[in-house]
Amino acid sequence: RTMRVELERVSGLDERSIELVRMGAAIAQGAPAATHVAHVKRALAIGMTVDEIWGAVMAVAPLAGVPRLLEAIPSIARGLPIPGPADG
Repeated sequence: RTMRVELERVSGLDERSIELVRMGAAIAQGAPAATHVAHVKRALAIGMTVDEIWGAVMAVAPLAGVPRLLEAIPSIARGLPIPGPADG
């Protein structure tokens, strides 16, 4: 954990950018479903929108490839809030 925090600090990236990079890397490497859910929840916790999360998924799609993308999408969706009746 200490090394991760130090690497984040020296990267010069803000928290949102770091999370976007991590989400893209997780998709590209075929990470387990729990990893995608954790990154989505973290992204939401730091104030990212659902649209930004899906934007990150779409941005990495051409590099990750369709099979990896199709593997990741269900778990990414599981991490997102389910709209209720008041949400339209």
